[in-house]
Amino acid sequence: MWRKLILFFLLCGYGPAYAASYEQAQAALMQGEFDQAYKQAIELSSTEGLVLGAEALNAKLLLGLSKKPSKTAKAAMALADKVLQQDSTNAEAQLQYAIAYGFYGRQVSPFKAWRKKIPLKILAEIDKARITGPMDARTFALLGAWHLSVVQRAGRKNAKKLYGANEEDGLFYFDQARQADPTDMIILANYTLMRYVLHPKIEETMIKENLQMIITATPQNAVEGQLQSQLQPILSALNESKGAVSMAKDFITR
Repeated sequence: MWRKLILFFLLCGYGPAYAASYEQAQAALMQGEFDQAYKQAIELSSTEGLVLGAEALNAKLLLGLSKKPSKTAKAAMALADKVLQQDSTNAEAQLQYAIAYGFYGRQVSPFKAWRKKIPLKILAEIDKARITGPMDARTFALLGAWHLSVVQRAGRKNAKKLYGANEEDGLFYFDQARQADPTDMIILANYTLMRYVLHPKIEETMIKENLQMIITATPQNAVEGQLQSQLQPILSALNESKGAVSMAKDFITR
C-alpha cells in the first residue's frame, strides 16, 4: 500500500518547502500518525497530497481506528475523487478510491447494499483500478477481497445470483496478488482471514501458518507493526480454541 514517491517529487523540480512538507506527511503516515499525516497532506493542496491524505484515512480504516468508519471512508473517497476529476488515469487515486469504497461497503446493511447496488458499484471502481494499475498487486487483492466479502455477507447462492461473485474467483485473484507481491503483509492477512472465515474448520492449519509468518516478519512501517499486534490475539485464540472465528470476522468486516 505504501509508495515511496519522495525521490520522484524531488527529481521533478519541486521546491524544498514542498518536498519537506510532503516528506513530513509521508513520515507521519509511515510512523502511524494518521491524523497528522492526513492534515499535513491535504494542506499541500496538491494531487500528491490529496492521494496521501486518502491513504492515511484508509490506513485508519484498515486498522479499525476510525470511530466513524462510514464518514472516514467517504472523506477518503472525496479526496481521491478530487484528483480523479482532474485526471481519471491517476492510478494511485483510483486505487485509494476503490479501497475506501470497499470500506464504506462494509458499513451498510445487506439490504441497503442490494437496494443501492453498492457491491456492483464497488466492483466498477475496482475494475477501473485494474485498468489504471494493471500490474499492481493491490488491484488483484481488491478484486479477490470483493468476491470473498460478497460471498461471506450475501451467502454463496445470492452472491452468485445477484452480483456474480464466487469464492473460486476470489481465491484466484488473491493468488494473483500474492504472486505479484509475495511480501505484502496486508494482502496476506486479508487473504488468510477471509479464507478462514469461510471455512474455519478446514482452514485452521492454513491460518495458523500464515499468521505466524506475518507476525514474525519485520514490519516496514507502523501500519504493518500495528497489523501484527492486532493479529497476535487471533493466533492466540486459535491456539487456545477460543473465539478465533468471531475475531477474524470482526477484522474483515470493520
